[in-house]
Amino acid sequence: MSLANVHAAHAQTIRAPASPRVWESDSSQEHATLRQAIAEFHVQWNTEWRQSEEARALMTGPSPIHERRLPYIHCHAELKSGDVFRGRRNGTPVARPDSQYQRIRSAASNFAVCPSWLFAVTVANAREETRYLDGALLDARRARSERARARLLYTLDSAGGVAPSDQWITGQRVRFHLDQRDLTHARDAAQACIGTRWWCAASQGLVACRANRFAEADSLFSAMRQAMPDGERGVWEDWPSLMRLTERREVADGESCKGSSEASVRFWWLAHPLWRDSWNERRHEQEARRILIKLHQGLVQDERFVWDARRGGDAIAELMYRYGWPTYTAWGGKDLDHSHGQYLAISGDPPAAPYTTFEYAIGRVHTTPSVALLRHPYESDASAWRLTSQDSLGVHIIEWWPHEHFLPLRPMADLPVGQSVHFRRQTQVLAAAAVVLQASSLRPATSASVRAADSFVDVLLLSSREPGSVDSLGQVTATAGTVARFQKLIASIPQVLSLEARRQQASCGDARWRFGVRPPPTLSTMRPGEVAISAPAILSVPATATSATTRTFEEPREELLDLLHPTTTLAAGERRIGVYWETYGLAASDTVTVAIRVAADTTLSRLRRVGVALSVASDPRSEVIVQWNEPNAAYSTRTLVGPVPVQLRSILLDLSPLRSGTYTLEVSAHVRGGVVVRASQRLTLR
Repeated sequence: MSLANVHAAHAQTIRAPASPRVWESDSSQEHATLRQAIAEFHVQWNTEWRQSEEARALMTGPSPIHERRLPYIHCHAELKSGDVFRGRRNGTPVARPDSQYQRIRSAASNFAVCPSWLFAVTVANAREETRYLDGALLDARRARSERARARLLYTLDSAGGVAPSDQWITGQRVRFHLDQRDLTHARDAAQACIGTRWWCAASQGLVACRANRFAEADSLFSAMRQAMPDGERGVWEDWPSLMRLTERREVADGESCKGSSEASVRFWWLAHPLWRDSWNERRHEQEARRILIKLHQGLVQDERFVWDARRGGDAIAELMYRYGWPTYTAWGGKDLDHSHGQYLAISGDPPAAPYTTFEYAIGRVHTTPSVALLRHPYESDASAWRLTSQDSLGVHIIEWWPHEHFLPLRPMADLPVGQSVHFRRQTQVLAAAAVVLQASSLRPATSASVRAADSFVDVLLLSSREPGSVDSLGQVTATAGTVARFQKLIASIPQVLSLEARRQQASCGDARWRFGVRPPPTLSTMRPGEVAISAPAILSVPATATSATTRTFEEPREELLDLLHPTTTLAAGERRIGVYWETYGLAASDTVTVAIRVAADTTLSRLRRVGVALSVASDPRSEVIVQWNEPNAAYSTRTLVGPVPVQLRSILLDLSPLRSGTYTLEVSAHVRGGVVVRASQRLTLR
């Protein structure tokens, strides 16, 4: 029977179970009775889960994956955070190259949890637990679990009808309805809340978040924070815990202290995955995690995890706070539960079985800022905003392990680093940007034909100067794999630019390229006699370019920016480029020496220098230099006359003499009187 049919078959049971426990309003043991009912359900669920795990072990048989999971289940103190392990051989940890070994230790015991990426590509008859708790159970056992939970919910709903102001009852009703994937009744339970104002808003916000009603969740979570007492809010907004341990200390010792409203707003501004969305999905995720942790901590132990701090529940809570609910938790079995319990007993710690892995499927992204980004966002490059770690083919690198991550509703990835340049204008700055719309999230999951309307990628260029301020600078529509280009006037103030691409096809998602900028001053701020120069822009030259085509690069004009190369890295076949730049404060009649130079960044070792001198080693420091004096009829220059004259310059360069490597492309202007202005751009030849 399909899962949809299972839900349909039990729909009536959810509303009217066969043997309900009716709530009595005059009971003096309200919570004790409910806790007993919940405990009985948890025992049954745990049995179904253990038997599901045992059945999976029989399905797969002996497997290398089992050995690789063992150190993650044990997670002993001798396995340090950041070390890399594969398993054990004769009691000795064995190095494993494909995953970082992380460790979150309890402050109250030697119990610890070790999150990892998912070891198996797929797990037999298991579903993503992040959004479906019963995904850990085999199909037939899911049905039994749902029937048992329906009976429990009848009891909880009866109690909630009698005591709607009891926030513990409200929370458990919401939690178990969500576990049942019954959003309608979860919403009814949350809206019936008449207890503490902030807790009612939290419950409603959690349901809205799970239902993907993000705009509604945004307003509810905002109301929740506003209604919180100051002391509660300070503990709740523990955003430094999402940073690395060393960074948490640095933040605590610096100007951005924990609980600081201004610092919190700045943190979540930078953690916002996509500014094109008015809601902050990453913050919503954190609010939902906080609420779920609080709901689970309302019990000493639930279906699988111990929440009592004395038995390591604080480590579980930190894991959930930083990474969310795992995709899959592999159980080590009864023998491992016994041996690990004995290990804890040696140090006088109580057992916390069952012991499992905590595995996360690829697709999670990291968006929270580092301390450096938090303090200096306008000086950041694309590497500071990286969402994940992938190779050149878009394959996830599983050695990468961030200090936090979350699973977005839509697939999300980094765009390749593009090219961005700025040119002075009278009262603003012309920003030009280009990037290839190439990201794993923009490719369809299937090779089947796609409707023409779904094949387009909507691309926005956005600017943000501070929290709460996002300006849309431009919008283009393109297809995946092509180049998106923008030319827009921006203010000459520090800001963060975010180029965000969205493909509407259901199997596709979003991608972004984000970086900080400090634009140059405008022409209106230049003093009389002052001279300046722009950074050079690299232009694409078609491989089939004719002599007539190449002449376009010898006629400088602003329209050449329509050919802006989408990256500063040139492929093996790209050795002819156009270069565009501008000078400011120089008139057409001024005498000036103009130069363009492409030189390697390489510093030769002593041995390499000896080899070059003896002609037995090549010199990678070869360079390309073009220099001329102006006025010069052989080199065209277009001058924009104004209070501060602007000279547009362009040239076609042949870089074929250069070897692969990293170079600096520098343009300069030497004016009579000894004034020299220069600017540069990094260039990589593959």
